[in-house]
Order: sequence, then structure tokens, then C-alpha cells
Amino acid sequence: MENKLLQPLKLGNYTLKNRVFMAPMTRNRATRPGDLPNETIATYYQQRASAGLIITEATHVSPSGVGYIGVPGIWNTDQVEAWKKVTAGVHAQGGRIFMQIFHAGRMSHPYFLQGAAPFAPSAVAANWTVGILDYHENLIQVPAGTPKAMLSEDIEQVKADFLRAADHAFLAGFDGVEVHGANGYLLEQFLNPHLNLREDAYGGSIQNRSRLLLEITQAIAEKHGKGKVGVRFSPFGKLHDQVAYSEALVRDTYYYLAQALQELDIAYLHLFNQGAFGTAEVPVDFFPAMRAKFRNTLIINGGYSISTGEAAIEAQAADAIAFGRYFISNPDLPARIAQGKDLAELDTATFYTGGARGYIDYPALSR
Repeated sequence: MENKLLQPLKLGNYTLKNRVFMAPMTRNRATRPGDLPNETIATYYQQRASAGLIITEATHVSPSGVGYIGVPGIWNTDQVEAWKKVTAGVHAQGGRIFMQIFHAGRMSHPYFLQGAAPFAPSAVAANWTVGILDYHENLIQVPAGTPKAMLSEDIEQVKADFLRAADHAFLAGFDGVEVHGANGYLLEQFLNPHLNLREDAYGGSIQNRSRLLLEITQAIAEKHGKGKVGVRFSPFGKLHDQVAYSEALVRDTYYYLAQALQELDIAYLHLFNQGAFGTAEVPVDFFPAMRAKFRNTLIINGGYSISTGEAAIEAQAADAIAFGRYFISNPDLPARIAQGKDLAELDTATFYTGGARGYIDYPALSR
């Protein structure tokens, strides 16, 4: 009997060949200067084009949103042209690919911002470090910069930056975009009541704290089509010093968001359980409750094996599973599932080291 993960799936505007999705994973391989995807990155994604859907690494929407070295951007024409090689390679193999777009917010440093303070909903510094290069081009870890509370014009600029990023992604040939509302970056910072202390229309109530993400998502959907837009969340997550708040308020916040995104009728909602990686675990009833409120395609991610992923599909707990680490070392993961082959081991030491090693040198199955 065919594995449930290998069944086709209708998602927004597309019919996908399977439900084995490639999760977004930062790999720090972009070319500097310029934050450009390069030939190695194009090869990496093309190798994995048998995924039902590839969701790219988080991609900076603007210079003010940069928070990492070696992470690509999508704010200028050079980046658009470079990304065209990526999408062309994936499409040549019959694959589909969405770009994940994000703004780092307070998870940045003046090093990246020509000496300016990072943007954030409020001036609450993260108890976290970020990687920068010293004068000798050595990577060092320094405390995240103390952020600037965004003014109204800053919020309007960020909304424009996300829409421009989506415009550029479609110019580069992407099939869609995923708005990154997870993992402690700017849009999740707005959702968190301990990090968002604003008293204007973007702070205070759940509706106000959700406003920026929903306005961005709606603007992209209205311009490019609701079937080409997804959103990612990591409820209960603590990555990047996301200060915990009450379970009841977390539930109320994300239930509201799920319902609002269903009303926007976007292609998918992507939920990441950070508990699989050592932070707060998501309560067992939470994802099913989210599924009841968001009835379009639901993707879940975080610590799933092939068997538990298939069981989730079988139980209709999700429509697709996004695998991260498995896709690092198994570029042809759907074929391995179909043939019942063992999965290759991965080399965690090369996750973020740059270059081809541990990136494009994992072999596919011999034919």
C-alpha cells in the first residue's frame, strides 16, 4: 500500500505530487557582498525538487531586516536575477518552490544596519547573541542590539518591504511565498505581549498585535492571489528569547490568527513545533484545534519521522509534513520513502559552514 505521504495534494493554485515538503532551513551559503543565492544554492534546491513543495530558507525582505551573515535577500534586482537560477532548476525537475520571506526585527545588530538600531515593536532587547564578522573576518558572537521601537512610518515601510519582497519573488519565478511569523523574528515579536508594549493600533489586544502580520498577508494575497500565499507560526516556541506567556493567551492569539487567515482563504498554514528541538512543547490538542479553525491546507513540522508523519496524514491531523533534517542528507527523500530505503545520516557540523561540503555532496540513491 502506498505511503500516505506520497499521495498528491491540491494546494492553492497547484496540484503537488506528494505531501513530503521540504521545510525552510537557514544554511548560510549566500554570496557576500550582495546576499545573493549562488550556483551552489541553485544546485542544492534542484537536487531536492522531488519534494511536493520546497519552502526556501528564510530570505531577508530589506536591508533593515537583515540579521544574519550568508542569508540571501530579495529586495533588489540583482537578487531577483540570482534567484531565477534557483526556480528554473527546480521547475526543470518538475518541482514547486515557495520563498519564505522575513524581517529579523530585534534579532539583529547595528553591524548589519550601518550603525542603526534594529527595528522592533518596542525597545525590548533580546537575551540572545548574533553572529558578526570581526576585523579579521572571523565569526564572533555578540549580544543582539538594543532595538528601536518602530514609529508609524517604520511600520508602513516594513509593510511595503514585505510586499516588494513578494513582488520580487514572483518576478524570480517562485510559485508562492510564505510569510514568516515564527521563530522569534519581527512578526512574532509583534504577537508577543511581553515584547510588544505598544499602545497604538499595533499593540495591546490580540487583534492589534496580529494586525501587522494580517495586513502584510492580505496585501500579498490581494496582489498575487490567495492561492499563492502561506504563513508559518511556531506557537509556544521560545527561540530567540520569545518570552513565554500564558497558555490561555497563546491559544487565544493563535486561534484568532487561524480564523483570520481562513477568512483570507490563503493557501496554507504551516505550524512548527519547537518542542522537538528542546524548547516548549506544543500541547497535544493544540494542532487539532488549529486545524478545526483553519480548513485549507495545514502543514506541520518539527521532529516527525516518516512513520509519525504518515500517521498524522492518515489521521487527517495535517495535509502535509515538512521535513528539515531528513532533506539535508537525503536529497531524494520521496524516492527513499517509496522504496523503503534507509535514510542517510547527516553531518551536523556542516550545517552552517558554507561551501559544498555537507550541502550538495549527499548522494541520491543509485539508479
